[in-house]
Amino acid sequence: MSDNAKKRTGVILAAGFGSRLAGVDDETRLKPLTNVNGTPLIYRTIESLEVAG
Repeated sequence: MSDNAKKRTGVILAAGFGSRLAGVDDETRLKPLTNVNGTPLIYRTIESLEVAG
């Protein structure tokens, strides 16, 4: 790691049953695992963190 590079830490708060998302994805009851356009919400969050560095 170079002198100018900083190590970053990200925290993902992923909890809840997503009661307001009822009917969006009948396969899971956990909000982080709810599919949106075929991708679980938690995957989208992880990808956003990767892009942010």
